Amino acid sequence: MTEHRTQEAVRLLAESQLFRGLDESALAGLASRAIRRHYDEDEVILVRGAESGSLGVIVSGRVKVTSVGDTGNEVLLDLVGRGQVFGELAVLDGEPRSADVIAIEPTEVLTITRTVLLAILREDPDIALHLLQVVCAKLRRTTQLLTETVFLELPGRLAHRIRLLATEYGKTTADGVRIEHGLSQQELADSVGASRERVNKQLRSWEQSGLLTIGRGLLLVPDLENLTGAVD
Repeated sequence: MTEHRTQEAVRLLAESQLFRGLDESALAGLASRAIRRHYDEDEVILVRGAESGSLGVIVSGRVKVTSVGDTGNEVLLDLVGRGQVFGELAVLDGEPRSADVIAIEPTEVLTITRTVLLAILREDPDIALHLLQVVCAKLRRTTQLLTETVFLELPGRLAHRIRLLATEYGKTTADGVRIEHGLSQQELADSVGASRERVNKQLRSWEQSGLLTIGRGLLLVPDLENLTGAVD
């Protein structure tokens, strides 16, 4: 990695959810051992069941974390963007990958091997504790989504998913919250455990009611409270 790219990697790691808090020398050492890779849109990065050897930190772009059931239905488990990590569970326990990771747009990733990560965790207990917090936060989020899938009807699940997307990708504008999620309607449907047709019908109904506006890979929500209040 060139000096410029190493410094860029140091800045990214310093801002990332996992490695923020490391001192500059530790970040530089980590960046120098990271491998930078590019993935095209729809390219598979990790495959469920494969041996685990590294985690990824998103430099640019986004990936989706998915799982496919025995019936062939895909479930969208997570979206991961700049500064966020994926693949940390398998790296920690050494077990095979539990999900597929696929680029949903051109994506740059810093890959950090299990050997390098474990060495850092042994040297700095604070980073180990922070990693546990990151993993726990993801598990809590997964539990929440599973609970919503079981107990909420489609409008409630979809409204809660939109609110979550707004938290992560929303930008406040004069017309409301613009959510550039980059998902197809099929992917959005997969994230709430429903068919694309049902999700499209619900979104169109909300659009007719003025609760949101639908665009390609984006939603514009004038008032998130009105949207979630409509189904609570």
